Amino acid sequence: MSLPGKLCVGILEEDNPLRSYFRFKPLLVEENGRYRPFQDAELYPDEGCIRIVPDKNESYYFKSRMRQNGLFSVVDLRDHPSENDKIRQNKNYRSGGEENNAYIIYSDVVHAPAAEMIYQLLPVEAAQSPLPRPHTARVLLKQSDGINPACHEWVGEGETGTLQATGESCALTDFQAFDVPGFRGETLSFLIKPAALMTSVITPLEHIPTRQEVEKLEKAEAQSPKAEPPAPAEKPASPEKPASPEKPPKEEKPPRPEKPAHPEREKLPRPEKREAPPAEPRQEKTEDKPWIHRDESMLPKPVDRRLSRAEQLLAAQAGLNPRRGRSLQELIDEKWQHSRLNQLGTPVSPITTGQPVKNPVDAAVEAVRAAWEQPGLRQELLDALTHVESFNDLSRERMAVATQSAIARQLNDLEAQRLELLRDIEQLKRGGQQVRDQLKQEIRRDEAAALAEAVAQTQAAQAQQKRCEEEAADALRAAKDARAALDQLVGDELEAKIRDVALTQRVQERLRLLSGDAAPLPPTPEKLGISALIDRVLARAKAKGITWTREEAANLCVCLALSPVLMLSGAPGSGKTTVARLLAESLGVVECGRAPVCPPAPPRGKDPAAPLRDTPDIPAALLLEDANLAPQRDVFRGYAQTLPAEWRVIATLQDAHSGQPLSANALDQGFFLRLCAPATLPWQPAAPAALPPESLISIEAIRRSLPRAEVPAALVARMDALRGTMADCGAELSRRALDDAWRYCSTMLALLDGQADPDRLFDRVVAQRLLPATLASAPIAAVMRLRDAVADLPLSAALLRQPLPVEM
Repeated sequence: MSLPGKLCVGILEEDNPLRSYFRFKPLLVEENGRYRPFQDAELYPDEGCIRIVPDKNESYYFKSRMRQNGLFSVVDLRDHPSENDKIRQNKNYRSGGEENNAYIIYSDVVHAPAAEMIYQLLPVEAAQSPLPRPHTARVLLKQSDGINPACHEWVGEGETGTLQATGESCALTDFQAFDVPGFRGETLSFLIKPAALMTSVITPLEHIPTRQEVEKLEKAEAQSPKAEPPAPAEKPASPEKPASPEKPPKEEKPPRPEKPAHPEREKLPRPEKREAPPAEPRQEKTEDKPWIHRDESMLPKPVDRRLSRAEQLLAAQAGLNPRRGRSLQELIDEKWQHSRLNQLGTPVSPITTGQPVKNPVDAAVEAVRAAWEQPGLRQELLDALTHVESFNDLSRERMAVATQSAIARQLNDLEAQRLELLRDIEQLKRGGQQVRDQLKQEIRRDEAAALAEAVAQTQAAQAQQKRCEEEAADALRAAKDARAALDQLVGDELEAKIRDVALTQRVQERLRLLSGDAAPLPPTPEKLGISALIDRVLARAKAKGITWTREEAANLCVCLALSPVLMLSGAPGSGKTTVARLLAESLGVVECGRAPVCPPAPPRGKDPAAPLRDTPDIPAALLLEDANLAPQRDVFRGYAQTLPAEWRVIATLQDAHSGQPLSANALDQGFFLRLCAPATLPWQPAAPAALPPESLISIEAIRRSLPRAEVPAALVARMDALRGTMADCGAELSRRALDDAWRYCSTMLALLDGQADPDRLFDRVVAQRLLPATLASAPIAAVMRLRDAVADLPLSAALLRQPLPVEM
C-alpha cells in the first residue's frame, strides 16, 4: 500500500547530525479505523526510509522541531492523496552512493504524536533499576500475565533515571499492541490508540519560534559543554617549562638514533625550533678550548618553505639520502667517526675508539629478551617494567591503537559485505522485475487464447442456434402436417389407427427381447455405508500389495464422498493411476472410463447432459489421466456442468516441471491429494490376488451414511486462527472449501472413534483442501508469509516444498 492519502505512524532518526539530515521510517498505516503494519518497504529503497526536507515556511526552525519530536512521529497525508504532492523522488539518490533514500517528504506533514496516543512497553524489571529516558512520555510495563494498565513516567537528571507510577490507568481495550523492528533491527514494543478514538493525533506547536530565537538556541547548544570536544590529556611535563632553580639544568643529550619504518617519514626537528635562541639559564660562558674542533657539517641546513612536505624532509636530512644505497646505521657510524675520531687533539679512550655507540633501544631489547628467556625472571621483569614512568600508559595507548585498528579492519570487512549484499539485492530486484515481465506476457498470451476460445464458442453457439431455429421450423411444419392429418381422421378410423400403432410397437419390443438385442437394464446400486467402502478399499489395496492404515483408507474414501472431483498428484512412480482405479473398483465400477480432458460437444439437438446420462456404456466414475496437460486452465468446468451428482471425477496430475499449472477455480473443485512413493520398496514384486468385481455402491447412500462428531473447541480455535492469518496475508477461503474442511474433520473424528489426533486431521485437511487453491490465488508475498503460519503442520509445510502444478 502506498502512503499518499493515508495516516502513517513511524520512527524518526537524525542520521547525519553534522549536516542536520533526518529520515522517516513508516511502521503503521491506518486502514478502516485500525492500524496495520506497513509491509511495502521495497517501495522506498534502500532501507525503507524517506528523507525529510524542510518546508519553505519552517526552514529556519526545521532542525529544532525535528529534534523535539523524539523517536515516534506522525505523517498525515489524508489531505494529500496525489502521488507527487508531498512525497517525491530524491534527485540526489544513487544506488550504492552516499544518499540511500530514494524519496523525500516535506516536513510540514511530519508531526509529533499526541501525548496520549503512544505508550512504550517495557519489561516489569525496568521499574527496579535505573534506565535511560524512554521514547514516550508515559510507559506501561509487561508482566508474565499480560500488560499492567498502570501508567509510569520517567524521573531523573542527566542520562539515567527511574520509573514512577503516575496513579493513572490506561484503558487497554482502546489500544493496539505492536512489536516492530526499528532502524537497526531492534524491536520496538508499544501500544497505540486508533485515530478514530482521538480528537487529534498530533501535538500542535504552542509557539512558533522566530528566527532570532532559533539562532540564539543554536548558539547556546554550540557553546554548551556537551557540544565541545573532549580536551586532550595534559602531558606530565611541557617542553617549554623552565627548569627548577633548585636543580642545575640537565645537559641536553643528542637525539637518539632510531631506525624508522619508512625513511621518508623520519621525524626531524623543525627548522624554526632549531633557529630559536637557547634559554637564558643555559647561555653560560665557557672557556674556549682550542684543541676542540667544531664540526659545522652537523648543523641543520636551511630548508626552503616553498617545497612540499616530502621534499622538505629530504632536504633536511644530514649526509646522503639513506634510500640511495646506504642505510641509516651507516650514516650514524660515519657521523660519529667524523665527530670523534677525526678531531685532532681530542683525548679519546681506546674503548671508545674500538666500536661506535650502540643504540640504547637495541641494547634494552636484547636485555629484555635475555631476561625473558629465563622463565623464573619473567614475573620480576614485568613488575620492573610496570614501575617505569609512563610505561603502562604508553602500553595501553598502543593496545588501544591496535584494538582500534583491528576494529576498523572488521568494520571495513563488514562494510564490504554490506555493499556486496546490496549489490546482490539489486540483482535480485532486477531478476524479479524480469520474472514479473515474463509473467505479464504469459498472462497476456493466456488471456488472448481465452478470448479467442470465447469468440470461437460464441460463433459455434450462434451456428447451433441457427440450426435449432431451422429444426424448430421443421418441427413446426411437421406439427402442422400432423394436425392436418389428425383432422382428417375422425371416429372409428382414428381409433383403429391408434390401435395399430400401439400393437406394432409392442410386437417390436417383444421381438427385441426374444432376439437378445435389447440392452440390459443397468444394475441397481446398493445402499451401503462408508464403513463398507473403507473395508473394500483396504481389501483391494492389500490384494495389490499396498499397505495402508485404516486412517489412510478412510481419508481417501471421505475425500471421494465429500467432493465431486478428487485430484491425485505426485512424482512419477507414486501410484496415481493405481490409486484411481482402486477407488473406482471399490465403488463397484467394472471398468473405469478414461474420458478426454476436454468434454465432447453434445449431439445436435440433444441436451448437453444427455450423452453421459443416457448411455449405459459409460461407468459412474471418470478417470482423467494427466489432466493438466490440456491447454485450458480449468479442466473440470465442462464435466461439472454435464455430470450428475452420483458421478465422480478422479484426475491425475503431472508435476509443475512437466504439466501445465491449474487455476485456483480448478483446484477449489475438490480435494487435492499429494501421493508419495514408499521410502523403501522390496525387490521382489508382490503377487497380486485376483478379487471378484464388487457390486455398485450408491454415492448418495455413502454421503448420507457419513457420521458426524462434534469438533473440539481447540480445533475450532486453530481453524479461526489460521483463517485470520490467511486473511491478513490476502488469501480468502471460499464457502465451499470451508464447508468441506468442517465436514472432513467432523466425519474423520466420528469414523476413527477417538483414535485420531485432531491436530493431524487438521494438518491433512489444510494440505488437501485449503492450501492448494490458496497457493494459486494468493499473492507471492502472502505465500511467503504462509510458511510461518503452517510451520507446526508437517504435511502442509512439506507441501510448500513440492513441485505443485499451481498457477502463481
